Amino acid sequence: MDVQASTSPKWAQGVVGIVLILALQLAPMAVAYKYRSALKSSTAAMSNAPPALVFAIVWPILYLLIAIAMFLIIFYPQKDTAGLQWTAFAFLVLQLGVNWAWTPVYAKGGTNPAYKKAATGMIFIMLAMTSIAAVLCTRTQIVSAALLVPYIAWLLYASTLQ
Repeated sequence: MDVQASTSPKWAQGVVGIVLILALQLAPMAVAYKYRSALKSSTAAMSNAPPALVFAIVWPILYLLIAIAMFLIIFYPQKDTAGLQWTAFAFLVLQLGVNWAWTPVYAKGGTNPAYKKAATGMIFIMLAMTSIAAVLCTRTQIVSAALLVPYIAWLLYASTLQ
């Protein structure tokens, strides 16, 4: 595997990495905190949901893996894959937007079945976007593709929760 290291200074790469990790840890936690009571009651109503502690452990790990994947896509792509690299990155950014929008939609699902259906549809959109990004990453940054697999698995699991 012929990998082209980034020409950016190491300190700039470090700053971008820290910003990605912080943004992908703090932003979703802030959204979830705002809807915590609705999320708790919706999750409690599910017959096959894991305990809340599982969500608290899994999501920070998944967001960390996504941040590392995005960092590698930006700074350590293979040669001659700039178009694929930035397309994969764009799919990950877009799916994160859907991911963050999912929380309020799902939280409203306890009182409105249309919101619950919309939240389920959003999971499939996230799954499709992340899968496309992972496939693109197999040609641009294979480690990033591997880092996205646990998130894809979690989305598949989440699609089964009722």
